[in-house]
Amino acid sequence: MANPYEAHSKFVENLVAFPLQLATDPTWTVKAVFGVQAIDDQNLLDTDPNYIGGSIAYDDDFDAANNQLYLLEFCDKIDKPTEDYSCVFQEFDSWLQLQSQSSSPDDQYAINCDWETSIPIETDTFDQCFIAFSELTNSSAVTFDYEAKKVKSITIDTRVDSTLWSPTAEIDKDWRRTEEWSIAERSRAPEGANNFFITSIGFWYLDTFNNIVASALKASYIVVSCAALVILLSSRSLTLSLFSGSDFIMHFAHAYSMIPGKANKRLRTKHAILHMGPSVLGSAATTLSTAFIMQFCQISSAKRFATMMIMTMLAEAAEIITIGLVPPMYYILFPITAAVVVVDFYDIPSVLYPTAIPVSIVIIDH
Repeated sequence: MANPYEAHSKFVENLVAFPLQLATDPTWTVKAVFGVQAIDDQNLLDTDPNYIGGSIAYDDDFDAANNQLYLLEFCDKIDKPTEDYSCVFQEFDSWLQLQSQSSSPDDQYAINCDWETSIPIETDTFDQCFIAFSELTNSSAVTFDYEAKKVKSITIDTRVDSTLWSPTAEIDKDWRRTEEWSIAERSRAPEGANNFFITSIGFWYLDTFNNIVASALKASYIVVSCAALVILLSSRSLTLSLFSGSDFIMHFAHAYSMIPGKANKRLRTKHAILHMGPSVLGSAATTLSTAFIMQFCQISSAKRFATMMIMTMLAEAAEIITIGLVPPMYYILFPITAAVVVVDFYDIPSVLYPTAIPVSIVIIDH
């Protein structure tokens, strides 16, 4: 494997500790989130360097106290990140059983839990007892309002087959499967626990990648549409609007038409090639070299963008070659007329189109 970054990535994935890191590192784990709304209120237009992004929007309808059994059963429904993983509700249930049977229970248990033995416990006691447990265990899976003695959110770890290093198609497949399961489960969940969602950094990466692709496609549609509209308005030809090329060809066309007066075709062609050719070839060369380097990127979106750049340059190269091939062809095919060249605001003779109209792409210079 020639690419050292790709080789290192494969080496890390094959380490024995890699699956364990994916399952235990909070940066990579997949989480089911209760009590938080799946919204993003970040102001993307804020240019303040001290702006840290959006804020958590809690779900006021979340009610853990009245859905204890469902949340405990939920931990058994989802795939565990590791075989020995226990969700925060399972740990809480085990803690209640242990404390109720202990001859010297924790003071926090005695004060806040009213000697409850297991889930479910009294709803009036649940929040303060669960908060006391989360503080004793330093659990990061629970957020709460200490003053109001109210549990605000709970996260439960799960897993999917793909990782951040997986192809986007695999991540997308896992996301769709997870989303379908979540929709079905939310429809069965009781009130107060039916607004959960499942998220991970891999899904965030997939969303970012899809937005980049969508933005690129939208930009392409806008460019093509605007170019076709300009050609349609200037040439009044639907055929040219649909099938004509642009970019490098337009540069040559502009250079060809820059000589004022009735200069012959040879002089115009020479002027276009000498004055515009180096710039066009230099632009193509720098773009190709940049795209070639980007082919070694590890980010899939960058590699695909580089492939698109290379294909665009190859298409433009074909157009440049056409500039050199078309004039001789027309000398052979139509010896009475001059060569076909690219230029602005001339007439297409009837041999090419049924009507002679002013165009901005292709003309025959007599």
